[in-house]
Amino acid sequence: MNSRTPEEPGRPGRFRRPSRLALRLTAASLLVALAALFAVLATTAQVVRESAVASIFADLDGVVEVGLANAPTDTSAAPLRDWAMALASIEGGGEEGATPTRRERRVTLIASDGTVLADSHEDARAMDNHRDRPEVIAAFATGYGRSQRFSDTRGEDLTYVAVRLPWRDDTVLRLSEPVVQLEETVRAILTPVIVVTALAFIVAAVLSLWYAARFGERIARLVRFSERVARGDFTPETSPRRMDELDQLLGSLNRTALELQRSFESLTAEKNQGATILSSVAEGVAVVDEDLRIQYVNGAFREVLSLPGESWRDYRGRHVRNVLEKKRLLKMVRAAMRGTSEEREISLNDREVLVRAAPIRPIEPEQPSAAPSSGNEARPPEPAGAVLVLMDVTQLHALERVRRDFVANLSHEMKTPLTAIRGFSETLLDGNLEGPPEQRRFLGIIRQHAIRLSHLTDDLMRLARIEAGKLEAEPVPVRIETVVESVLESARLKAGDRSLAARVADDARPVETDPTLLTEILQNLVDNAIQYSAADGRIKVATKFSDAEVHVSVSDNGVGIPKAHLGRIFERFYRVDPARSREVGGTGLGLAIAKHTVEVLGGRIELESAPKQGSKFTVVLPAPPPDDPLAGISAAGNAVLDRASPA
Repeated sequence: MNSRTPEEPGRPGRFRRPSRLALRLTAASLLVALAALFAVLATTAQVVRESAVASIFADLDGVVEVGLANAPTDTSAAPLRDWAMALASIEGGGEEGATPTRRERRVTLIASDGTVLADSHEDARAMDNHRDRPEVIAAFATGYGRSQRFSDTRGEDLTYVAVRLPWRDDTVLRLSEPVVQLEETVRAILTPVIVVTALAFIVAAVLSLWYAARFGERIARLVRFSERVARGDFTPETSPRRMDELDQLLGSLNRTALELQRSFESLTAEKNQGATILSSVAEGVAVVDEDLRIQYVNGAFREVLSLPGESWRDYRGRHVRNVLEKKRLLKMVRAAMRGTSEEREISLNDREVLVRAAPIRPIEPEQPSAAPSSGNEARPPEPAGAVLVLMDVTQLHALERVRRDFVANLSHEMKTPLTAIRGFSETLLDGNLEGPPEQRRFLGIIRQHAIRLSHLTDDLMRLARIEAGKLEAEPVPVRIETVVESVLESARLKAGDRSLAARVADDARPVETDPTLLTEILQNLVDNAIQYSAADGRIKVATKFSDAEVHVSVSDNGVGIPKAHLGRIFERFYRVDPARSREVGGTGLGLAIAKHTVEVLGGRIELESAPKQGSKFTVVLPAPPPDDPLAGISAAGNAVLDRASPA
């Protein structure tokens, strides 16, 4: 873990350059404030404008009421025009008492056909027809009309109020005032509001920038702290306590950093412990990741492959193809990455090496016990790497060769004297032997043990020949039921009262194998079943075909084999019950010979057994598929065998 000096806080009074986050926060807040201010100003202007317009309409309505209240007594054209013109300056005592708005007030008399009869500001004869003016239309229709629109005559926006004269239905009195006076009023009201708002906005911007700079600095410290944790520096970060959400986040990050430090130290200790253990084992070990790059190799691995370098770190990260020159090793590693474990012996640098390659799968999380199980089985996770183990078996093979040679030589040397002893004892027993009766009994014992030793030496020599690889199979098309029938026929005399039965599958077909070796295998298994069955026991030989294999099983209802002995039953001289084995005879090599002979044929032998329930030995051999041309070969003995031989 790295160490660091805590960062010094900034000196008081020093302005820190705002971070990008602070600038963004400030800009966002100012934009929101600016939008709010614009909305307030726009609303204020609209309210002031609507209020001023309403005031103008009220003023015009008041003038109309005053004018109608002081209607002229003479309603002819000339007095009516004078009355209308007088309305332009009504309420205020003339020019001196009038407001600017009233000085701009315009009065117009309009006939029902739209002809302008009189106007206070323009020559009526030169004015357009006003029949289509909205306020005029409304006044003739309802007696009153108002509008705010652009005036073609004046070339500006005006507000209009029109009323139909009560004493002349064919004439409308219209008053108007310009809106420009309204806009000036609105500006006069809003100008101080805008100034004050701008000053407030500037102050708010400065305060927001200052606060955002402080907030951004705190965020930046959290970012720097997380970067330090990512680099392996778990020193806690301190800051003035403000007890806000950022302080809570900092406290959570400090606790997380502490837990990461503990986990990191624990993983480092476990890694060092594992590396120490692996460096001490005699087998060579290499660990490869999912990218086929080496993560660890111990000293034994480097020694077996004669790799240079003094540490596994010299090879960490290198691709396996740059380290493993043997193509077989590369193939095994790639097979392990596909999820397949392999084990084989190969020659490396004048050494015999047993190689094991296995996938490394991630540990699956524990599933809750109450979780419902789906119908489909979950697929195993993809391998996260592979482990390659090299075991130098050169010395073991040398010792095994010495043992085999010793057994073979000893058996060969014992064969001649045993033959002589057996021959002389049989000669004496067949002749006219004179003397006490004990002499003939002693000679019988000598002959019996000589025969037993002769069988033992024969089995030892055969087993040594198989282990030395000198036994070769000569496969030919064979009908399994024919071999089974031959084995049972030869075993009937030895079976005595035991029941012998054979059952061959209906889909039986010829199999490419060595009939002699298959006969010896089945003979060994049937003899073993006879020896360990009761006098009235049952022995059955059955066959079953699959797409690529044939299963030949020999089962009995004898004493059975305890589970603790199943793993060693095929070892040479291994006996479950030595006393019973001596009673029934045998050399203790039959099952070992059967197992090695099955392997010569490219198959395997399986065992199922339980005490007092009998045993079932199954020979599994490769068989051609049903559409193989071999299946068309005809042979005798196609009939399904299912018969027993009592006694």
